[in-house]
Amino acid sequence: MKYYSEETINATLPECTVYELLWKNNRNNLDDTALIYFDSKISYRRLFEQIEQAARALLEFGVTAGRVVTVITTSCVNSIVLFYAINRIGAISNYINVLASAEEFEKYFREAESGYIFSLDLFADKALAAIKNIGHGKLCVFSLKNYMPFVASSIYSLKYGKKQFEQGENIIYWKEFMSQGKHDVELPAFHDCHTVSIYAHTTGTTGFPKTVLHTDFAYNAVASQYETSFPHERGEIFLNIMVPFVTYGMLTCMHMPLCLGLTLVVIPKYDYANLAGYIRKYHANHIMGIPSYFIQMLNDPKIKKMDLSCIYTLGAGGEGFTEKVERTCNVFLAEHGSKANVLTGYGLTEACSSVISGLYNHNKVGSVGVPLVKNNVRVWDNEANCECSYDEEGEVQLYSPSLMIGYMGHQDEQKNMLVHDEDGKVWIKTGDIGRVDSDGFLYIVGRIKRFLLICPNGMAYKILPKPIEEAIAEDRAVAQVCVVSAHNDNGTGSEPRAFVVLNEGEDTTATEARLRQLCTDKLPDYMRPFEYVFLDSMPKNAVGKMDIKRLENWDSRV
Repeated sequence: MKYYSEETINATLPECTVYELLWKNNRNNLDDTALIYFDSKISYRRLFEQIEQAARALLEFGVTAGRVVTVITTSCVNSIVLFYAINRIGAISNYINVLASAEEFEKYFREAESGYIFSLDLFADKALAAIKNIGHGKLCVFSLKNYMPFVASSIYSLKYGKKQFEQGENIIYWKEFMSQGKHDVELPAFHDCHTVSIYAHTTGTTGFPKTVLHTDFAYNAVASQYETSFPHERGEIFLNIMVPFVTYGMLTCMHMPLCLGLTLVVIPKYDYANLAGYIRKYHANHIMGIPSYFIQMLNDPKIKKMDLSCIYTLGAGGEGFTEKVERTCNVFLAEHGSKANVLTGYGLTEACSSVISGLYNHNKVGSVGVPLVKNNVRVWDNEANCECSYDEEGEVQLYSPSLMIGYMGHQDEQKNMLVHDEDGKVWIKTGDIGRVDSDGFLYIVGRIKRFLLICPNGMAYKILPKPIEEAIAEDRAVAQVCVVSAHNDNGTGSEPRAFVVLNEGEDTTATEARLRQLCTDKLPDYMRPFEYVFLDSMPKNAVGKMDIKRLENWDSRV
């Protein structure tokens, strides 16, 4: 806790809803710009007007406190307005993966018992099919162009046309929906901030995503923690490039910056090729994403020519940088005028995505940071059933006021993940292997569930992929690397297989020869990859993370 003042440590967390915190933190600056969307500026005053109009429209639509409203969308003004409007009337928001199939939509709807669906028109066909299969439900369809300025809206219509759905008793468009909010409808009192108000979803690496139950208090705790550890001034530009159906996108990249009075640039679909244009056009001060969003920056000819002094924060969570790439990014930023260093972070959906973070004046390359104020981390020896000492490796466990209430319908898994200590504190087992140094910095070594089971010559070993990946990443030609286990060519068992993305212009044959020698010099024989697969880019899953499952199922014959 040496990184925080006594005042910060002893400060109370907000006891209010997410809507209330947004209002309290901005009510004296309503004419400041809240959102920039296709060059259209929306003030905080206008944002609150739209939220309250949508809240009244929800009531007219039949939504009441405690009901679940499912939203299917990328980032846009509608998604922000709906999030706070749903919360304003005490309903539960349920943002789901837009890339799911109609069958998966149906499963989401049924599990949440959600009869009120709001869908971006791009995904409304699937939503409608799911509703028809269930036999009941109401659908509101909206478009990315609803809040675009006239010129952008006209261009969008010419390019994509207008998706038409047969309107009826159970289907309505955004314009008609919002018109119902003009009626004189009294909004309800604010609900208890400790009740469940937000459904989040895990990434589904072990099956269909689990539904995680969150409260307003948990969300606001994270926003409050960043307020005290994240240097900022009102009106600074925050580039929102994450999707809203992951907690990191909804909370750390939307609710938090808005509660800090920043101006949010809303990007419906992030395209790395446009990053230089985003920075130049908006003079972005704060950018948070995942490492794969930023790694290509190092080779972008447009960004190489830019002054990046406007960037104060470059935050990366979700999947780790190698130390080599993190150092390279820091040097790149400095050479282009930015005083920022990459700030890595760590968390999980079950703890509102952000628990650990690098701090501006306290950061160590290779670590994922220190606990945000009021959070804690410990490393646990599961065999000895005791806490590890500094620099000893074990399972990472987290304590945080932003911890989930639990899972929906997965009580056994919930019981296995949550641990009560002798003081009554609840810790969550992350399934990650890590260590904490004497300064309190956390280092992630690997995942318990991502041990590589290798069987060279019939002898089974469990190894972590990270030491292999770190060795390979030392080569100057390597941009990204991921190591999985795979059956070798001679049928004698499973061995490590390395997937590698090279920097532009590098030769695969020469690089492979160097990598094989590098691994021979640095690794025992059972940890050396039997095969190197060179890719143009790493495959990504629905939320933009490296798709390790796809790499594990890779067929070299294809």
